Amino acid sequence: MQRIILIACVKEKRTVACAAKALYQGELFASWLEYVQKEQADQWFILSGKHGLLLPDEVIAPYDVNLNTQPESVQKAWAKHVLHRLDQYCDLEQDEFHIICNPTYYRDLVPHIKHHHIPFVVE
Repeated sequence: MQRIILIACVKEKRTVACAAKALYQGELFASWLEYVQKEQADQWFILSGKHGLLLPDEVIAPYDVNLNTQPESVQKAWAKHVLHRLDQYCDLEQDEFHIICNPTYYRDLVPHIKHHHIPFVVE
């Protein structure tokens, strides 16, 4: 069993393309990165409103898409895409997932992830 951490993207971003873990800025995102290090995750990923599931070293350009403002049909399609990508790296039945994001991002994921934990509320 692996310990997997999923953290949300944030609005504050650098202005140039770079690795996802470096693109997102601000105190909130920095605190989530500290959580990832403290918990010693086997793997961790970023949940992006535009790209779905991002690997930390995946290079992307800045963008302005907020999943919270998208129609429910788009949110459900996004979750399906994220689950498909997660299934390539993790075992949704066996692995332990810590999910750090607001309910819009995790609502359609957690019914498909057997062992999930939401360590604190994100608004």
